[in-house]
Amino acid sequence: MTRLVFSLGLAGLLGAAAGTAAQPGKGPPPAAVPFKQFGSTPEQFWQSSVLRWTGELTLDLEAVKADVAAAKIGPLGRAAINTQVENATLQALELDRAVRRGAPKDKVFAAYADVDKALGGLNIGGR
Repeated sequence: MTRLVFSLGLAGLLGAAAGTAAQPGKGPPPAAVPFKQFGSTPEQFWQSSVLRWTGELTLDLEAVKADVAAAKIGPLGRAAINTQVENATLQALELDRAVRRGAPKDKVFAAYADVDKALGGLNIGGR
């Protein structure tokens, strides 16, 4: 399973900021520019980010299941891994449902803890 991650390093970010601040005739940038959330409230933005994460996680778990099916693993090992993947998928879906229902954040955080625990079960033999 391969995932590409693009990021701008801290040095690049600081270099870009220094380049804009060093232009003659321009003053310092505004102190605080609020993040525009395209018409949504901060709560809606938070919920959408959690829902996006659970969707990505579910897709990644399906890819793990496909990788396990293609791997040279014995039937008992394959069954054990698939059980853990199914548990993690179910926990991620429960978190998704809790957020979609508009559950209070403490219940959402409890559901996240269950997802984290299920994912930890997959990492027992980790690198």
